[in-house]
Amino acid sequence: MLTKEEQECEETFVRTHSRDGSGRYVVRLPLADTASDLSGTRVAATRLLACMEGRFKRDPRVRDLYRDFMREYESLDHMSPTDSRDATADGNKCYLPHHGVLKNVDGKVKLRVVFNGSSSLPSGVALNDKLRVGPNLLPALPDVLTRWRRHKHAMATDIEKMYRQILVHPEDRDLQRILWRHDETEPIRDYRLNTVTYGLACAPFLAIRSLRQLATDEEARFPLGSAMLRRDVYVDDILTGAATQEEASKIQQQLIEICRAGGFPLKKWSATDPELLKDIPAEDKLRADLRSWEPHESHTMLGLRWHPSADQFAYTMRESQPQPATKRAVLSTTAQLFDPLGWLAPVVVRA
Repeated sequence: MLTKEEQECEETFVRTHSRDGSGRYVVRLPLADTASDLSGTRVAATRLLACMEGRFKRDPRVRDLYRDFMREYESLDHMSPTDSRDATADGNKCYLPHHGVLKNVDGKVKLRVVFNGSSSLPSGVALNDKLRVGPNLLPALPDVLTRWRRHKHAMATDIEKMYRQILVHPEDRDLQRILWRHDETEPIRDYRLNTVTYGLACAPFLAIRSLRQLATDEEARFPLGSAMLRRDVYVDDILTGAATQEEASKIQQQLIEICRAGGFPLKKWSATDPELLKDIPAEDKLRADLRSWEPHESHTMLGLRWHPSADQFAYTMRESQPQPATKRAVLSTTAQLFDPLGWLAPVVVRA
């Protein structure tokens, strides 16, 4: 049962979404209130950019990773420069501060720039306060994992840059402005973010809802792929499979085709059966050379470590610093374990 606000968000999507000539989805931001003037957010965005540039001077590695991320963002047309003095009324502009988040992914340090839709004016009002969040469309994680474990031929793939494959309607892009310059010798410029932006309250709904709409729109052409999009997707991960290799291959092909039709490229393919990966381009596999997989190696899948060759899950823990074995210390350590199916329950101390 949807709340009134969730129903209004759903109705806004149904009424306003469209697809461009390439098949990509174009969505409107589900605004609950259009009366507030958010142009004052430029002050906070300017201040945070200055802080980030100060950090760049202290940490060249962060500077290079940040600039590489933003250059790619612009080269993919996910953001476009614009004039701060254009004809758009100031009240229809909102500037999103941004900062970088470092993450170690399978031994490699990566940086993702996060745009802060919760940055508020002195009055306490932020863009996220004016957006309808929408219903939670994600399935229960234990259900996804349990279904996946039933398949003899299991496979997994990732929707590359899922949020950013969905375009925001041009009339709403001024609510997604940022300040940026690729080098400190350049003047600071205004940019518009052209796609669904991670950091906005409505982004998870818009992303999953667009994928569900793709399943509906293309069901006649790709019935198997459509069913998998409805059942086997958790955020940007698709975990699926079948009892036979032939059936798994059909599912895989339809998933690729239906996602391509909506502008969602599938990357990082992995599978328990190497035959399922033989026709996948090397750049779309998690490992270009399947022979490089070692029996003991794994990769992260929905927060767990998965060994494709053995089709087994594993857990990793950082070595804890020596400390007294108090109940508080033990509970603090066990709370850091991500265990959605309770596999570690026999060895976890419960409060």
